[in-house]
Amino acid sequence: MLKVASRYVCVLGIVVLNGFLSSKLLAQVSEPIVGKSTVDAKQMGELKARLDRREIAQEIDSKIPLPLQQGQRDLAGLLNDLKLKQGAASGESRPRSILPSGYERPYFRSGEERSSARGVLNTSLSIVYDDRKIYRPDTIEVDGDGKPVEENGKPIVLAQAGLINARLRSYEGRPVGPTLRVKPGEILRVKLKNLLPPENPNEHPDDINTPHDFNTTNLHTHGLHVSPAGNGDNVLSSVRPGEELIYEVTVPEDHISGTFWYHAHRHGSTAMQVSSGMAGALIIDSPADDEGTIDNVPGIDTAEERICVFQQISYVPPSYQFNLVEAPGGLSDLPSTGKELVVVGKMPTGKLVFRVFDDEGNQIENLEDVSLPSGKAKALQRLKLKIKELKDANERRIRISLFPRVWSLLDFENYELEEYEMAFGPTRWRDGKGLDGWRTTVNGQFEPVIRVESGKLQRFRMIHAGVRDPITVQFSPIPAAAIESRNPSIAQYNVDEINERGMREIARDGIPLEQMKQTDAIELYPGYRSDALVRFVNTSSQPEYHIMWNGPSDVSLDPAIAVATKEAEILAVVEVMPGSPLDVEPWPSLHDFANIRRPKPIDSRDVVGLQTINLGEGGFAINQLRYDPERDPRVVQLGRTDQWDLASLGFGNHPFHIHVNPFYVVSKTTVMKDDSVRVDPIGVWKDTLLVLGASDDNGEKSISYKVLTNYKRYVGEFVLHCHILDHEDQGMMMKVAVENSTYKIGTALAYPFQAPVWTLPNVAGEKKSLDELRGGKATVLVFLQDQSCSLCNEQMQAFKSRIGDFSAADANVVFVAPKSKDDSFPQPGFDLPIVFDHDLSVFADYEVTVPEYNAALHGVFILDHEGKVVWRETSDEPAMNLNLLLEQIRYLPSP
Repeated sequence: MLKVASRYVCVLGIVVLNGFLSSKLLAQVSEPIVGKSTVDAKQMGELKARLDRREIAQEIDSKIPLPLQQGQRDLAGLLNDLKLKQGAASGESRPRSILPSGYERPYFRSGEERSSARGVLNTSLSIVYDDRKIYRPDTIEVDGDGKPVEENGKPIVLAQAGLINARLRSYEGRPVGPTLRVKPGEILRVKLKNLLPPENPNEHPDDINTPHDFNTTNLHTHGLHVSPAGNGDNVLSSVRPGEELIYEVTVPEDHISGTFWYHAHRHGSTAMQVSSGMAGALIIDSPADDEGTIDNVPGIDTAEERICVFQQISYVPPSYQFNLVEAPGGLSDLPSTGKELVVVGKMPTGKLVFRVFDDEGNQIENLEDVSLPSGKAKALQRLKLKIKELKDANERRIRISLFPRVWSLLDFENYELEEYEMAFGPTRWRDGKGLDGWRTTVNGQFEPVIRVESGKLQRFRMIHAGVRDPITVQFSPIPAAAIESRNPSIAQYNVDEINERGMREIARDGIPLEQMKQTDAIELYPGYRSDALVRFVNTSSQPEYHIMWNGPSDVSLDPAIAVATKEAEILAVVEVMPGSPLDVEPWPSLHDFANIRRPKPIDSRDVVGLQTINLGEGGFAINQLRYDPERDPRVVQLGRTDQWDLASLGFGNHPFHIHVNPFYVVSKTTVMKDDSVRVDPIGVWKDTLLVLGASDDNGEKSISYKVLTNYKRYVGEFVLHCHILDHEDQGMMMKVAVENSTYKIGTALAYPFQAPVWTLPNVAGEKKSLDELRGGKATVLVFLQDQSCSLCNEQMQAFKSRIGDFSAADANVVFVAPKSKDDSFPQPGFDLPIVFDHDLSVFADYEVTVPEYNAALHGVFILDHEGKVVWRETSDEPAMNLNLLLEQIRYLPSP
C-alpha cells in the first residue's frame, strides 16, 4: 500500500511533496489527502506553473527541518517502550503506537476560516458525501476488555496500516467544517444546503427514538446564547435531502467572546453525522477596541492561536449482509452468487472459506484460510476462537463482533458509516480503536506537527467534537532522537516533567474562568471546550519536541464499562524551533486577567424554581421519559432564576447539555452508603457538564450536581440532552420552553415554604381545616377562578377521572372555590372535596388574585407531607397537565 507523507490534491492531478508546502503555497493548496480541495481552474493553472519552477521546489526543501526529511515520522518505537508514571487510579500505562514506520505527519492546520464583514457573516455549508482517504493504523485483535491481544510482546495484527477509502457525510467534502468567526452584535447567516441522496420512506421507523433519517439534518450553534426560534438556533427544524434553509443567528451585543462550535443536531441522525465529521469551530471574537474582554488581555492578545477540533470518526465496513455458514457438505453448501454479501464458511475440516460479493453481484473474494498471508496466521487463529465463542450468540452480536475482524483480515479498504449498530453502542468505540483503527483526530489530521516559536505564547482553543470517548490533553517533552529512533533506551521519559509547570487554562465552554488555572492536564468530555495558554522554550541550536497526548482516564462514558480502561494516545507532535532566552514571553498578569468582563456568579437569594433532571433513569430517558416531540415541554419563565439538580441514574455517566442558557455550577454532593455527605464546591460557568453516577465500588449511594441558571432575553422551545450523541438519538433528550407571563408559571420551588393555614366551609357547610383535609399526605390544592367557569369545571372533571392515579401516589386533591357556594355548583356526582373562600382572603394569602381588581385567578399548589408548598402555578388559565403534577409528586421524599 502507498505510504503517504504530506500529500496535497489538486483537480488537475496529484502533486506529492515529500515534505511540506511553503507558506505561500499553503494558502492556495488548502486540503491534505484526508479531505478535498476546491481550487478553481485559474488558481490551479497558476499553481501548476509555479510548481514547475525549480526555485519553488528549492524553497520548499529549504523550509523542511532536517529531522523531518528522513521520512520516518512515527513514534512506534517510542510509544511501545514509553514508561508513563500515572496516578493510583490509572496504574502504569503506555500510549499505544498509532503510526507505524512510513507515515509522515502533515503540518497542523485548522479549518478554513470564514469571518464576518460589515457586521454579517454570509456563508453556506453544503452537505455532501465525501469519498475520503483516511490513514488507518494497524488494526489489531482485542480481548473482552478492549485491550490488545499480544503474542511475544507484540499485538496480533489483522491488517497493516495504510490508507483506506471512507465514504462519509461532510460539510463541503472536508474532514472538518470551516471555522466561522463573528463578533458580538453581528449576524451569522448560513445557507445550509443538503445535497445528500433522498431517504427511503419505507425505512422510517415507528419509534422516533430508533436512529433514522441519516441524510436529514439541521444546524446547532453549541453554547451560543441566541434565539432558538424560527430559523435561529432551532434544532427542532429539519433540512431534508434536496432542501436548503438559511439559518440566521443574531449574536447579542453583550455576548461573551469565546470558543464555541457548530454541528448537526437532527434527532435520530446526530451521532451518525457528527461521527462523520459534520462539526466545526465557531469563534466569537472581541472587538479590537474592547479592553474588557479576554481576547484583549496583554499576552493573550498576541498569543498564537491553535484551534483544535478533536473528532472521533467511526467508519465501518459496508452495509453488506454477513453470513456465518456451517458447511458440513463442503464448498457446495456455500452461496455461489449474491449481492452485498460476505460469507464465512466453516468447513468440516475446521478450515474457513471466505466469499464476498459486491453491490453488482461480482464475486470479489473467494479463498480458503490457508491462502491468507503467513503473517495473518495468529489473527486467523483468534478469529476461529471468536467464532467458537459466539456459537450460541444471536445474529446481531455475531455480525458486530465478526464483520470488522473479517473485513480487516481480508485487507479490504472501503469503509462507510451507514449502519448505526455497527458504529455505536456499549464498548464499540473502545473495541473499534483496535479492530477498526479508530483514533481521535485534530482538525481531520492524524498526529499533525505543530511548529511553534520558542517562548511564544500559544492559545489552544480545544473543542471535543467527538461522540463518546473522554480526552485528557497533556503536553510532555520527548528527546529529539526519539522521533526517529526505535531504541527504548533513549525513548524513556517521565510525564511528571510536564512542560514549564503546565498549562494556564483561561476559559471553559467559551466563558472566562475567575482566574487562570495552572494545570498539567485538561479533561474534555463530548461538547466541552477549553482555552489554555501553553509556552514551549527551546534555547538549544536544534528543534526540540513535545507530544500533545490524550492521557489515560478513570472516567468511563460507556455504560458497559464501570471503570475506564482507555489507554493513552498521541494527538499531535509539537516541534519547538530554536530560540533565545530573550524571546520568552511572560504569562499574562493575574491583575489584567482578573479585570476582564465575565458572567457573575448567580446569587442563590434570586433562585425561585427547582428543576430535577435524572439522566438515564428508565434507560435512554430523562426522568423515566424518552423523547417525544408531541409531549408538552418543560416550561420555565422568562426572567426567572432556577436551580437545577442533576444526577445520572440507572446506568453510566452522562454529559448534560442545555441549549441557549449557560449555567453556573455551584457544587457536587456525594452521599455515601454510610449516609455521610460530602459537598464539593465547584464555582464555574458551563453549558455542558459531565454528571457522574454513583459508584458502588467507591461506596457511593448518590451523586448530584447543583447548578443555577436564569432565562434571559429569549423565549421559545429548545432541548436539553445527554451529549453522548447516540444516547440522545435513542431518547435521552427533553424539550424545554421559555415563556413570558405576567403570572407565575408552574415550577417546583427551590425553597419550599409553609403553606398558609385556613379553615373554610365545604359543600355541606361544614368547617374544614387545611390540616384536616391534608391528613398528613401530599396534597394538590386547586384554586378555581369562578364557580361558573366552564374551564374550571373541565379541570375538575379531569382531576376526577385521574383521582385513582393521585390516590396511588398517596396524594389528596382539594379544590378551593371563590365566594360562597352557588346552588348549581358543583355538578351532580362530583365527590372530591371542595371548600369556599367567600372573601378571597385565602386566595390573597396564596397570591392567586389580581389585587387591583380583587379578582381570582387559577392556581395549583402541591404541598408535601409536612404541609410545605413545593410546587406552584398561578395563571389566567387552568392547569390541565396532570401528568406533570403526578411527576412532581413522585419525586417528593417519603414521610
